[in-house]
Amino acid sequence: YGFFNLLTIVLCLPLLDDRLLCRFVPRRFLVKAGPERESKWTTWPGVAPAIVIALSAALFFTGTLGQRPPRWLSPIYPFSTFNNYGLFAVMTTERPEINIEGTLDGETWKPYVFRYKPGPLDRAPVWTAPHQPRLDWQMWFAALGDYRRNTWLGNLMTRLLQDEPSVLALIGENPFEDAPPKQIRAVIYRYEPTDRDERDATGQWWKRRDRLLYAPILGIEIDSDQPTSTAE
Repeated sequence: YGFFNLLTIVLCLPLLDDRLLCRFVPRRFLVKAGPERESKWTTWPGVAPAIVIALSAALFFTGTLGQRPPRWLSPIYPFSTFNNYGLFAVMTTERPEINIEGTLDGETWKPYVFRYKPGPLDRAPVWTAPHQPRLDWQMWFAALGDYRRNTWLGNLMTRLLQDEPSVLALIGENPFEDAPPKQIRAVIYRYEPTDRDERDATGQWWKRRDRLLYAPILGIEIDSDQPTSTAE
């Protein structure tokens, strides 16, 4: 998702040699460099920064090995000369996915299909970059945690119960176009991509297992417009 990789590339552009960049700039915009002058700087003024950089590098690599840096290096902490950069320093090895489902009778549950995230097993992964589908992206993070820490998901389910047009516009397919559902729930599955043989045999891009209820079921009383929590 998103444009993080593109931003990283932009940050690296200043590292390119000026002679290389000049090839892509029209000559009329180039300024001719003046005659070279011998620098008045001596070696010694560069020693202090070199020491700080060397100690900072040692501090950084000590941290990557899981060791606590020695206390005598604490004076150089504020310089932040070396820093970690990683979009996902620890990557997940499984793909939990939340499916939001609604029902009119409490028996037959129909899923809301999101525009980008995995849902229907026979739908191929969707190309999104450089677009940032924020709702689908947040659904992935919600699946990695507890619903009580993702109060926005309860608000999303409530708005789907109320058939809120602005929220339905974020969803790819609404299975309740004629009337909103009476109850709505969020279930979580473990998704796995199929291999080529499985895909050729079944036509499915995904397989899933371990269905669990992610959050309490929400329902609307017949004579009330307010959602109430019910047990499954």
